[in-house]
Amino acid sequence: MFFKAACLAGALFSVCAFASGADTPRTPEPLTIGPVRVLIVSPHPDDATLATGGLIRHVLGAGGAVKVIQMTGGDGFPQGVVALSPRIHPTADAYRQYGVLREHEAVRALGRLGVHRAQVRLLGFPDEGLCLLASSAPLAPVFMSPYTQRESPPITEQVLPGTMYRGEDVRRELTRLLREFRPTLLVVPHSGDDHPDHCATHLLVHQALTAAIAEGLRPPHVLHYVLHLPRWPANEQPGAPIDPPATGPASSWDWRTLTLTSDEQARKHRALSAFHSQILVMSDFFAAFDRSNELFIDREPSPVSPCWCSGSNIAVPINGMQ
Repeated sequence: MFFKAACLAGALFSVCAFASGADTPRTPEPLTIGPVRVLIVSPHPDDATLATGGLIRHVLGAGGAVKVIQMTGGDGFPQGVVALSPRIHPTADAYRQYGVLREHEAVRALGRLGVHRAQVRLLGFPDEGLCLLASSAPLAPVFMSPYTQRESPPITEQVLPGTMYRGEDVRRELTRLLREFRPTLLVVPHSGDDHPDHCATHLLVHQALTAAIAEGLRPPHVLHYVLHLPRWPANEQPGAPIDPPATGPASSWDWRTLTLTSDEQARKHRALSAFHSQILVMSDFFAAFDRSNELFIDREPSPVSPCWCSGSNIAVPINGMQ
């Protein structure tokens, strides 16, 4: 059988992909990363550690730089709020306090991975509201979180003063952060992630990236991660490698695997243990990503995966940007 090999290679980043006949099963190719400037975008406080904790340690160990953008405080999670205070009916203040707690957990977890607090940017946009912001027109009304009753991020979390819960405001802030940090590697949720906040983050970041490149940013390499797919990953032997889905649209994505060293795996495990509020309600989910490798996707699927928001697919260009 004829095999064609193609490598994207450089001193800092290398991906080797092998194309073969249609009857050959796809297997994830190894991902090698050197001292890059990596910007990781996390829809919720725990996502960056779950999906990229090992990658973070890998980059820092190679002498690279890491910055993490946290889109929301994860403050729209009723099950989590009730689990912490089962005898109290959740109020807007309770949701706000819950968001602060989750942000503190994220900062602690990332600190255990070696990411300094100054390299963690909290944006304070609405949990369970990002898809509505991503789908809104430029002149759409300001969104109010049904959980926190907020219409804007806390003042201390605004990159641009006066930022409100509007899609255009999200894109402006992300564009500013991209231009300031100038990453050589950008790691964001995949468009096919089933969580609306995740696929919406994908759309918002790629739109901001288009704007930043138009303003002079040198295009970074983009990798994607996924955390929410039906019946995946299987929580089998603790620490065993995660395999890509064997069936469904995701099985055809360009998967890459980053094998973690024993130290990287141990540091990620310790970082994940910082999320006490989340382990309380989803310990199996955390265990499913506490493995000996991490998986990434190197390209967009074709056709682009849908992003469902209140029954509508919002995975379409906005203002001419993909």
